[in-house]
Amino acid sequence: MTHYFSMLYKRDSNSSILHTLLLPLLLLVVALGLVGCDDDDPASTPQGSIRVLHTSSDAPPVNVKLDGDIAISNLDYAQSSGFLDVDAKDYTIVVEGIIPGGNLDVITVPGFPVAAGDRSTIIAADLVASIGPLVVSDSAASPADDEVALRVVHASPAADAIVASVDVYVTDPGIDLNSVSPAFSFAFKDDVDASALPAGVVQIRVTAAGSKSAVYDSGSIDLSPFAGSQLLIAAIDTVNSTEKDTGSPIKLLVATDSTYLSLLDTNTNSGARVVHASPDAGSAAGGPVEVFASSSALPTSPVELIDAFSYLDVEPTVSPFFYVPSGDYVFDVAPDTDMIGDSVYTSGSISLAA
Repeated sequence: MTHYFSMLYKRDSNSSILHTLLLPLLLLVVALGLVGCDDDDPASTPQGSIRVLHTSSDAPPVNVKLDGDIAISNLDYAQSSGFLDVDAKDYTIVVEGIIPGGNLDVITVPGFPVAAGDRSTIIAADLVASIGPLVVSDSAASPADDEVALRVVHASPAADAIVASVDVYVTDPGIDLNSVSPAFSFAFKDDVDASALPAGVVQIRVTAAGSKSAVYDSGSIDLSPFAGSQLLIAAIDTVNSTEKDTGSPIKLLVATDSTYLSLLDTNTNSGARVVHASPDAGSAAGGPVEVFASSSALPTSPVELIDAFSYLDVEPTVSPFFYVPSGDYVFDVAPDTDMIGDSVYTSGSISLAA
């Protein structure tokens, strides 16, 4: 614009009248043009960032509204929205449960301030009957390229119902808990700045306060993919019988700037239920059938999963599932009292995750 103005000014410099008339006009045009350029540049508006975590285990998926407009949609339990860049100002934030017959506002936070450069995380915490917001910031630590900075939140009402406070250990894998002190202790809805630690392989264990018996064990976790990053880790409820019965009442929700992952207890198995839905299998097999499972994940393989199975039977009959180690499985159906070699059906490889 300055170059264009100079050209016009030189072209008309021989005319004092044109000079007098055009100069104020050109200055006005340039000023308006510069204002227009600023309005179109997002960098000219101060920005902050907010992130939402859904940690209410009995709540439906939610929408998150900023000043009445949906900014985050269909966020389900144990998910993180990732950071959303927004203008720096005060917002009315509403968390809206997605339910049949019309959505319902479950959390309202009026006048929530977002300042320039802020990175705030809003956690929808607790069971629906007591749901409310927790607001936390990143760790104050600035991690080096070979470190990871952690902010840790206790967001598990199930753990709170068992013990008032828990100890958290972050160690090299395999370290005897009797030989070390906890990294920190906290209670439900507390958060702790765990600062920066080397981005290597660690083991995270949680015990009741004062105990050395782990109620949660992450196994070996490699933090090197997160080197140089800020992480938020929330202890949240497990939600199904397989997670609870074979693993732990809690799992860890790990939120990065843009995504998330869940860390189950290392002992968590997979659950399998088997339904006999073949009306003529009995005739073909000469009676009930039996089911075998083969997998390198099993201590011995194959194993007889069901010894006598008839049409419309469901196994197991008492517990919701058979609990088996996670891994790749092949299932065989054979006539009852026969061996797996007499199989009348062999499945393809089926992957059962923890």
